[in-house]
Amino acid sequence: LQAMRCELTPLPGYGWLGTLFNAPSEPTPQPPNAGDESYRLLAEHATDLITRHDAGGHILFASQAAARILSIQPRELIGRHFSTYVHPNDRASYSRFLALLRERQGSAMLAYRVERADGSMIWVETSGEVRCMGEQCQYTCVTRDISLRKRAEHELLQVQRQLSTALESMECALAMYGPDDRLVLCNNRYRMLLPQIMDVVRPG
Repeated sequence: LQAMRCELTPLPGYGWLGTLFNAPSEPTPQPPNAGDESYRLLAEHATDLITRHDAGGHILFASQAAARILSIQPRELIGRHFSTYVHPNDRASYSRFLALLRERQGSAMLAYRVERADGSMIWVETSGEVRCMGEQCQYTCVTRDISLRKRAEHELLQVQRQLSTALESMECALAMYGPDDRLVLCNNRYRMLLPQIMDVVRPG
């Protein structure tokens, strides 16, 4: 029987990456790092951007997805702070996200905007985990492009606003109930028909 050593690296949104090594006669366990071939193999084939950061937030490793999401080659990210690419209005939220990771020494998630190399802005969502050995901590983050989702949410909000405007412009009272008899929507004229409970007549 051959003794083996297994190292586990957390990949937010994916689970854990296990790496097996031949155990030395006097094992000296070391934390997995971004240079491990197995780590790189998984990271390079992931559609999401996988990054490893030092305790200060500077990038130690970036997967090939950086070219697709940020239009930046991975090697250009090494040594830089990811906040460089974060929209100015979202940098405070990003700083709190990193602080939350440090405080919890666990996981956190944030949706925010980043600037691509061509100057365009896209929405991304980052899930991160921190791993500390003694006083040294590193972050593993998985970032995905959620621009299509954000665009759909915006379009839905626009439709809801247009529907609300149309309902309120009607001269008749209108209400719609769902199959569970819950109020789905109504206009103000409908609420005025029930003055005693007008303040509590709300969809849902």
